[in-house]
Amino acid sequence: MFKKSLALFLALSVLLNMFSVVGFAMGAGDWEDLGKGIRVRLDAPTAHGDAKWHVHVYDGNTEIAAESCDGTKSHGQKLEDCLSKKLANKVREGKLYKEGAKKQKKLEEAKQEIVQKNLNLYNSGDLVIAAGIVAGALGYKLWSLRSGKWLDFILAI
Repeated sequence: MFKKSLALFLALSVLLNMFSVVGFAMGAGDWEDLGKGIRVRLDAPTAHGDAKWHVHVYDGNTEIAAESCDGTKSHGQKLEDCLSKKLANKVREGKLYKEGAKKQKKLEEAKQEIVQKNLNLYNSGDLVIAAGIVAGALGYKLWSLRSGKWLDFILAI
């Protein structure tokens, strides 16, 4: 039953997505220039690891560090593992890291709301409610998700 409900939900959403011109707009993939060739990119939660907002730090075109916006490891790294303390602090004080930290807090609050509501994710009605809670926290528009982002979205629940 769960698989059928999930498949129907996803199929309907992908179908609606084909007619949407709004796109997938939530701030992920934005870049911030810290000077001297150092750039920071904010990424949305992914299916890899713990599904958290995280940043990647680049020196030119070479990735040199990553970290979740709650200060935990992302892709097996924390900023101090690869950067000087001064540069790590500069990244954390940057606009995108702070934006990611706010979004991560909203995601954690959404997860808590799902737990508090005692939603059963094997029940299609509860799954849709949970999806709406997480979508609101992440800034997704359910009708405009690109089909390639659905796995990341569902795993964030």
